[in-house]
Amino acid sequence: MSATGMRAAFTPRASAASGGRAGDGRRARGRAAKARPAPRRQPDRSPTRKADAPAVSADAVSLVDTERERTLATSSADLAMASTTTAPRPPVETCQHVHLGAASSVAEALTSIRDGLRGLTEDASAGWGESTGVGSSSTRSMPPFASGVVRLTVAVPRTVDALDWLRALPNDDAALSPRYYLSPRTPPPAIRSGEGDDGEPGTEVNYVINQTNANGERPPKVYAEPPEWRADPRGAVGACGAACLWTGEDKFGADVLADMRRFLDTGEPHDTAPRVYGGGRFDADVAHGDEWARFGGHYFFLPTLEVCEGARAATVACCVAWDSGSSGRSSGSGAACDGFAAAVAAAVTAVDAASRSVHRTRGGTTERRFPPGASEVTGRTLEPDQAGWVRTVDGLLRALREGEEAASVSSDGRDGDGGEREGSGSFPPALFDGEASGSNPPRVWEERDVYGDDRYMEDFAAQSQSRFGERLGGGGVGDGLVSRNNGGGEETTSLRDRLLELGRAAGVEAPPASVLEDLEAFAMAAGIGGAGIGEPGVLGSKRDGSNRRKKKNEEGNADAGAIGLGWSVDESADETDLVADRIIGVDDSTDSTERNVDNVAPLRKVVLARRTNLSLDSPVDPLALVASLKARDPDAYQFALVHPDGAAFVGSTPERLFAARDGHAASEAVAGTRPRGSDEGEDAALAYEMLLSPKEHTEFAIVREEVRRALATVAAGGPNGVKAELEKGVLRHFSVQHLYARLGATLAPGKSEADVLHALHPTPAVCGHPRSAALDAIRRAEPFDRGMYAGPIGFVGVDSAEFAVAIRSALVSPEGTELSLYAGVGVVAAADPAAEWRELNLKTRPLEALLAKRPGLADASNANQAWAELIVGELVRSGVTTFCVAPGSRSTPLTLAAESHPTARVVVCIDERSLAFYALGYGRGSGRAAAVITSSGTAVANLLPAAVEACESNAPLLLLTADRPPELRDSGANQTIDQVKIFGSYTAWSVDLAPPGDGSPARCAATAIATAVRHLHGPRPGPVHVNCQFRDPLGPIESEWNPERDLRGLHGWERSDAPFTQGVSTAGGSSITLNPNPNLDLRELASLVRSARRGLLVVAGGGDAADALAAAELARTLGWAVVADAASGLRVKGAAYDSSQTQDVNTEWSAASAECPGLVNTLDLMLTSDKMREFVKPDVILQINPRVTSKRVQTMLESAALDDGAAWACVSASERRADPGHCVSLHVACDAPRVAKDLIGLLNSGDCSDSPGGVTGRYGGSSNARSCARFKETLLACDAAASREACAALRDIEAAEGISEMAVALAVTENLPPSAGLFIGNSMPIRDVDMLSGIRRRNVSRANGSTDDGSGMTMQALGSGAGPGAPVCANRGASGIDGVVSAAAGYAAGLGRPVTLLIGDVSFQHDANGLLLLRERPGQPPVTVVVVNNGGGGIFSFLPVADQIDSGAFTKLFATPPDVSRRGLCDAHRVAHSHPSTPAALKRALDAAWSEGRHSVVEVTTSRARNLEQHRALQARVGAAAACALRLREAQSSGTPRVVSASVRGFELPMLKKPTTKEGEAKETAGVRRGHLLRVELDDGRVGWGEASPLPGLHAESAEDAGAQLRAMAALLDGGDRGGVGVFTPPELPLLGGGVSDWLRGVVGVVDPDVSMLPSVRFAVESAVLSALASPGAPLADVLLLGAEASAEEPVPDSSGGDSSVHTQPETTKSHPWSVEINALIEANLTPEAAAAEALALVRAGHGCLKLKVARGEGSAGAFEDAARLRAIRDAVGPHVSLRADANRRWSLNDALSFGLQAADVRLEYIEEPVSTLFLSLRGRLE
Repeated sequence: MSATGMRAAFTPRASAASGGRAGDGRRARGRAAKARPAPRRQPDRSPTRKADAPAVSADAVSLVDTERERTLATSSADLAMASTTTAPRPPVETCQHVHLGAASSVAEALTSIRDGLRGLTEDASAGWGESTGVGSSSTRSMPPFASGVVRLTVAVPRTVDALDWLRALPNDDAALSPRYYLSPRTPPPAIRSGEGDDGEPGTEVNYVINQTNANGERPPKVYAEPPEWRADPRGAVGACGAACLWTGEDKFGADVLADMRRFLDTGEPHDTAPRVYGGGRFDADVAHGDEWARFGGHYFFLPTLEVCEGARAATVACCVAWDSGSSGRSSGSGAACDGFAAAVAAAVTAVDAASRSVHRTRGGTTERRFPPGASEVTGRTLEPDQAGWVRTVDGLLRALREGEEAASVSSDGRDGDGGEREGSGSFPPALFDGEASGSNPPRVWEERDVYGDDRYMEDFAAQSQSRFGERLGGGGVGDGLVSRNNGGGEETTSLRDRLLELGRAAGVEAPPASVLEDLEAFAMAAGIGGAGIGEPGVLGSKRDGSNRRKKKNEEGNADAGAIGLGWSVDESADETDLVADRIIGVDDSTDSTERNVDNVAPLRKVVLARRTNLSLDSPVDPLALVASLKARDPDAYQFALVHPDGAAFVGSTPERLFAARDGHAASEAVAGTRPRGSDEGEDAALAYEMLLSPKEHTEFAIVREEVRRALATVAAGGPNGVKAELEKGVLRHFSVQHLYARLGATLAPGKSEADVLHALHPTPAVCGHPRSAALDAIRRAEPFDRGMYAGPIGFVGVDSAEFAVAIRSALVSPEGTELSLYAGVGVVAAADPAAEWRELNLKTRPLEALLAKRPGLADASNANQAWAELIVGELVRSGVTTFCVAPGSRSTPLTLAAESHPTARVVVCIDERSLAFYALGYGRGSGRAAAVITSSGTAVANLLPAAVEACESNAPLLLLTADRPPELRDSGANQTIDQVKIFGSYTAWSVDLAPPGDGSPARCAATAIATAVRHLHGPRPGPVHVNCQFRDPLGPIESEWNPERDLRGLHGWERSDAPFTQGVSTAGGSSITLNPNPNLDLRELASLVRSARRGLLVVAGGGDAADALAAAELARTLGWAVVADAASGLRVKGAAYDSSQTQDVNTEWSAASAECPGLVNTLDLMLTSDKMREFVKPDVILQINPRVTSKRVQTMLESAALDDGAAWACVSASERRADPGHCVSLHVACDAPRVAKDLIGLLNSGDCSDSPGGVTGRYGGSSNARSCARFKETLLACDAAASREACAALRDIEAAEGISEMAVALAVTENLPPSAGLFIGNSMPIRDVDMLSGIRRRNVSRANGSTDDGSGMTMQALGSGAGPGAPVCANRGASGIDGVVSAAAGYAAGLGRPVTLLIGDVSFQHDANGLLLLRERPGQPPVTVVVVNNGGGGIFSFLPVADQIDSGAFTKLFATPPDVSRRGLCDAHRVAHSHPSTPAALKRALDAAWSEGRHSVVEVTTSRARNLEQHRALQARVGAAAACALRLREAQSSGTPRVVSASVRGFELPMLKKPTTKEGEAKETAGVRRGHLLRVELDDGRVGWGEASPLPGLHAESAEDAGAQLRAMAALLDGGDRGGVGVFTPPELPLLGGGVSDWLRGVVGVVDPDVSMLPSVRFAVESAVLSALASPGAPLADVLLLGAEASAEEPVPDSSGGDSSVHTQPETTKSHPWSVEINALIEANLTPEAAAAEALALVRAGHGCLKLKVARGEGSAGAFEDAARLRAIRDAVGPHVSLRADANRRWSLNDALSFGLQAADVRLEYIEEPVSTLFLSLRGRLE
């Protein structure tokens, strides 16, 4: 950006006191005042502006967004909360954001930022000359600011990895310190809702929590947090350098929060907004240990540089922050640079340092730090050791049990009303009888009495059939069926059913039958099964309180979840009553609450921690340690806070403390731990055991209720404001699983995130309960300082914050040779010290295993093992970290090596074909290959389909196949085939490795892997085959080999994480080109671009994330029309993220909402029109990527090249010809980002010596560029009309026939969550997406037309940016239906984001084994499969063969209906299934699938036969609408007209007749009609008139209200609020169809015109503008329909898709066959003779259309009279006059039918509003 452009960023920060205006009159960005284009205010209507326009009254109807204006006046300083004692500091004076466009890599982005910083410096030099006495106030371009922040951003491809970038930075550069990394946790799955099926709620057994009220209605879902939070597109962040630092000895508080937010209000959308990162101590009130002193009580910083990952694009940002007032202040108040110059200099230093990123080298000799596992652990100490632990816990247990005894005595006493207090929550004293001091008696299931006051377990033990049996399909079935009458005569369900219910409600899949048997025995032994309520042996039946709760349950007031697992459950009466009853009802002040807790609650839980100190013989890289943790558990939070001195706090935590945004906060309770099982059965069994454990439940309930209490202190509504989405579920991570609950609340006024933090931290999960007593116990018991362990770690945004609980963490010393690992366990009265010690080991095991030195290659048992470990290790170091394993014997060495590698991810599937497509999808999503490991034989042959697709689509895919040694080949040995070159020419490279130990050194395998990776991740990716020969032994058994010989040259390999041979090409965008002189080709390409007058940019499929971003940036530079393929990554935008934000999409860069400028969405449909095909003839075609889906678009391009001589340039990374028509004239074999960057540079620099006519200079200023812009605007206008017509056609199809295939495709693409990707199946799904995607996301502001500002493009404000759409992928290489489900699952894993698959039923059946890959596993995001079941291959119905053979043969040979139950398939694979059949049910099903975070299948049944007809009808309508829009555009010879004048004047006219309404007759006592006329004049002299004269009694508004609003509209139209610049009036407005509403909203600036505008005012504006657009002398009706004579070749269809029928009109009034006449009105209640006479007089006066008021009589008799009058009129005027009738909704249905029968022969044009509103509402209810 130039210095002049950068100068615009510096506008003074406005405050609320100054009215939100900058000093120079412009609105500044930021929360106090933002520099986005201000929303259109109501203009000044003072008399000085227009003599005849009185000022608008205060109560005039609002037309503009006043709510947004109020938001802009809110200062961030107002966020200071009640708990703060420090006066808030004023906001910084300027707070700005400048978006610098896009780059293909972080390195290029840093270069752009460096140039931007130079621009800031130049502006400062020009504007702040007063500091040196140079310049004057009249010449300064910018005022000086004492404080401020400017944030520069650049978009980069989404494949950028923030942690990789952070690790590559130099370790010893102070400008890049401190450093921070945080990856968000994968949102835990929600409980299945059962939404989407058409049956009654709760009928599907797949979904358990389907509660209904007494009326059978489903209550609204309760969410702990807004569902859209799950759709957050923002990902991990890597940050370095401190633009501003906050640290100090005290804890984080409201004053620090308010000071942070002074620097954060840049006005950016949430997905790219700046954040402050850091964390705080667990206990800031105790003295800091020496090792933690550097971090103080809190440590936060605003980074100078950061890389933020995103679902659609990543962002590289640089922050320049300064505060002259910060000098001399403590760092805790926010330490920033003292002035602007110093801040820019610091930023430049950081950018320069980051640009010198280091690369890992082999051998480790030049590295300061080593990866985990490369160092020897030389020392290990535990604090405390096991003996000390037992002593500490034993002493604590005595205190806990004494407290429980005291609580039991207290709670067993009488309450205030003399009754026994129920639900004390304490353990029975008998449990501790005979307990010896210091001893721990065994406590397993002897503690069954613990359940006595536990309603959770009581309800589980005695569920009634009335509550659960019916939902589970009647009476219980299975072992242990309990079928006996209780006191209420109800039957209980079987124990097995209750166990299954328990697990499903907690989110746990059912275990195998054998495991269920064990669990039944387990539960029976615990005493929680086998008896009815009230009978001996049933828990909870011994106490009166339990019986009272039973009675309460029978009355219907039990918790909604029945077993404590519902969506909204109140457990305030369970065993946690001591907490709930005594704590919730206290003062809102957290401090007083805590004191009250201490006074009334005994010590119930303490979380004790252990520190494990490790000494290493060489320094470890803390960021490499985080990378290893992330690889093992990608679903958890990963964090690293690196101090400038080198010390680092790192960890991987599953627990979120809280998240807050826009006044809402959500938290969770996590307690209890079990390991993950070795298989699904064991995993489920461990989860069930944890759910049933009394100890775990007690600990968990304490945590949950304390979190509930804490949220109540900050919630609006107190305790009643806390919502529980999940009361008790299971949270699973890589190695452990926990009990889990989700709770949330809307914050009370005056409460902030600091108050939430103060209320929640430390939670009982990491501290205990009550908090003060537990803290005191921890301080006394633990021999070390916890520091930041278990403290809050996270970020703070301008309106959001999120903190994790920093458990499972480690502190790395500055030298890197000392590490302290921390872990803790909860100790309650039922705890066992030995068991808790084992749990500590379980929690520290992952970190210790990573740090333990791995065995070297020389330690391998045999050569096979060494070779396999080398191969896998080299692949991991080179970026291939995912291994897809198919079981087999010969591949055992590779399989075991992958499984044992600490950071490799292993995916197992029995089907090699599905597995290969999974790996293919992974490569497409991540940009990095996945390896497929198979055994020998036909297993290898199953990989061929995926290899073909990878070859044709240039996708990375590594085929790692095991083979027999040479002596067994061609010998008839088992599973031996010729695997060498089995994939033929489809591989980019292949190698057959010699058997290990044959004399060939192992480094040959290493270099072979390096070569393979260069082909996989180079500029021309594709499949690579590495065939590995192995002899016996295949397993890890000892066998003689020669390590000294075989491993020569690999010394030190284990001590590095760099590949043996370092490559130069990288995944995700390479700058390497095969053309030795690319500048020559690009100059030729630039010459073609400059010569274009009708240029067309085609972005085809087959590219990657970098290609989509580059294409969007190129589109913004060119200003051409853009045609994007469905798989281009530009078309599918999905749902808007955070629609509540007030940003304008075109003025603030947002990766989640940025648009590609000039995008034409409906070209495929528009080309069905002959007229559009004739018009769309580009003279220059620039195509990015090789594959175009639309056959019509491809044919159009070929026709333009062959028939009209258009130049066609194609940019593709592959050298292969992407030109099926053999028409491309220039092929550029280079990656798109490189071409886009260099081409933009050439066009902007004017360096193009070969340009036609010697034209030089910036391209945007040329006449050819303006011509291309006009071509684009015409196409966009036609596209808008076509989009509206397509939407209308789909609505008509839906109304007439229900759901359609096209509607399914549109529902998916238009509502896709912003955090998700889309995978599209071939055949009909991708064609429907390509045809319709984007039609509901028109950017109506582009209708402003070209500004003709010299650039040839519509002006965009500073900070705007083009961006890609949602990630989209399809197997379009070979375009087959193989492996689509598997590829989609892999694509989700590669993206690291949820994915929705749109697929047909045949393709789904073809890859049914792909459901095997939809399993819960680390790093596998959920996949939502939308199956369009049209009974076979719908695509074949569009082929000629469908009409050439009989239907039976066609169905048998081509359609091939699968005839399989997809629900049955899903049930067999334990995948959720729904089957909606209406649009509303489909929306519910999609919303549920997307919000629940689980794999699911949504099946939609459609008609294959009707699908063909629906497509044809829609295409005909859209083609005609586009042709009409084109005619209207062509009628305008001077571009888009603009309003230059709009004025209003009132009138009074005498009434010739009385009003037709009784109310009007009563009110119009003066016999006059009052109203207002609107006059609109366009810049070409045309004038239009509109009238607003509401009729009293018929319209709600008065003439005065209409006049006031009409004057406001006049000011908006002619630019009275913008200095006299009127609005554009696109010529295609007369097409209507919603176009006027879009224009009023997007161009004029009216907020929700369909609601806010008065009907009479809306009519006046439309009439005036449309009549002004009409050609001089032409009737308005001509413009409304076509604007020109209709073409005989293209008849205009009616609303049903057929040809319109035309009424013959008198020759004197007939304009052309499509004219619509304005009617004359005949009053009601005339005799037939009188009505006929008046009609004849009107016709003779020139009227060709008459309307009669009807329905003024009584019932059917009145209808007969109306029919008689109309027959008389028809007889009088003849057949050529159009007749209409208007009933004003006065008839009943019977009356209307009676009239219709009598008037059938009158040939009415229509009957207006025949029936009453009551009937219409009843009909709608019936439908």
